[in-house]
Amino acid sequence: MAVFRQKSVLAACLPVVVFGIGLTVQSACFEYAWLTHMGYLDKVLHFAAFALLGILILRLVRRLAGRRWRMALVAVVSMAAAALLGIADEAHQYFVPFRHADWLDVAANAAGAVFGVILYLCLTQAQQCR
Repeated sequence: MAVFRQKSVLAACLPVVVFGIGLTVQSACFEYAWLTHMGYLDKVLHFAAFALLGILILRLVRRLAGRRWRMALVAVVSMAAAALLGIADEAHQYFVPFRHADWLDVAANAAGAVFGVILYLCLTQAQQCR
C-alpha cells in the first residue's frame, strides 16, 4: 500500500514540477513586448496559466493530505500556494533585464488560481453526484 501511495504522490507532484520549470524558463528567457499591444491579453494568459497551476497543486495537496484534511483546507492551501508562486514569478521577472513585474499580473495569477481550484472542485463534485 505504501508503494502505491508513493507512486500516486509522485504522479501528482510531477506535473507541478514540470509546470514550475516551464514557468521559470519562459519567465526568464522570452520577451513579450508584442503582448503590450494586445490590451489585457497577457492578464488572460496569466489567469489561465495559474488556473491550471491551481488545479495541479490541488491534486498534489489532496494526495499528500489524504483524508486527514478537510477539502476546504486543501482548497485554501492550494490557492495560497499557487498565489505565492505567482508572486514569486513576478518577483523573478523584476530581476530579468527585459521583463518587468506588474501587480496586475499578480492579481491575475491569484484570481486564476482561485478560479481553477473552485472550478475543479465544482466539476469533481458534480461528477460524484451522478
